[in-house]
Amino acid sequence: MEEDTKKTLVGCGIFLVFLGLITWGVIWLIGYIDSLPDESSNPAISAVNVATDTFDYQGGWEKYVVATRDSSDYHISKKFITDSLTNKKISAALSTPYVDSSLKVYDAAGLLGDSEYEIVQRRVKQFINSTGLDMAIVTTDFNPKSYGNGNEPWEEFAIDFYEYNDFGTGATTKYGYNGVVMAIDMKYRAVSIFDFGELYYTYNVARYNYNTFLDHIEPYVKAGSYADAMLVFIDDYENQYHASVYSYEHRDEENAKTLNLILWIVIGSVVGFVMLCVGLPIAFLKNGSPHTGSGYDAKDYIVDNSFTITYEDEKIIGSKRKPRETHSSYHSGRSSGSHRTSSGRHAGGGSRRF
Repeated sequence: MEEDTKKTLVGCGIFLVFLGLITWGVIWLIGYIDSLPDESSNPAISAVNVATDTFDYQGGWEKYVVATRDSSDYHISKKFITDSLTNKKISAALSTPYVDSSLKVYDAAGLLGDSEYEIVQRRVKQFINSTGLDMAIVTTDFNPKSYGNGNEPWEEFAIDFYEYNDFGTGATTKYGYNGVVMAIDMKYRAVSIFDFGELYYTYNVARYNYNTFLDHIEPYVKAGSYADAMLVFIDDYENQYHASVYSYEHRDEENAKTLNLILWIVIGSVVGFVMLCVGLPIAFLKNGSPHTGSGYDAKDYIVDNSFTITYEDEKIIGSKRKPRETHSSYHSGRSSGSHRTSSGRHAGGGSRRF
């Protein structure tokens, strides 16, 4: 018995080491894939290879477009994009309207009345003053984007609109340009919300809460109350941002509590293991001793032919598991709040069709 116990313990140890190596390998592979560039850098790229120089912007975009992007000037201000121009980045820029970033609200689909536009714009600027973040709200019925980077066309439009215009506050690096965009795409009848910079990489605001945001927005966009949908979103996001910042600032306290819990678990496991190692040999020795036991076997108490055992199958008639409710990804939002962008970084959020 003691030999079997030793073999079992050795086997468990080898298995745990093997499991640790596999886990480390998976983590390394995920990090390596995430660090890969979206495509090789080529400073000599010609716009002819990726897209036509201009787009005929439809709808109400003429009110907001301040310049035309072309091969002589892509109008990209973000350093982490211009440091390494690729076909993907240029194509994304050329298919995105270049707008005056000081306006913050771009109703190219004509969903807002004049007074509604002023109310939403004023509320956005209050949000910016309150949080120190940037915000853009855009409506459109023109969308030349296609499925890419794992995103739907309406998601690509929202993300590119923010990234390839002059939005964002904070450090001018891949992890900066902090801000949030809300887009209502009438071509696809979809609403999207995404945030960037520290909001994604540090505070996880929309990344973890996008479905809640969309739940609150959805009834208003379905009813055609687009201004109300925008105002509700601004309130929700502002509240959740402050809550996320507070939670992040108090993370050390939570980490200390978690560390104490882990420490007690480890101590308990060690004590239990030691007791097991001591107790098992004692139990084996006791059970194997000739001086232990009653001297009688169970069979000594059984009278021959005194009872019989019969078997009967037990069946539950008419029992069915209730089927799990399923929803289309367009209705319930995406399964992940993390989205890869054409620029090579990530945005937090998601979308929903209505």
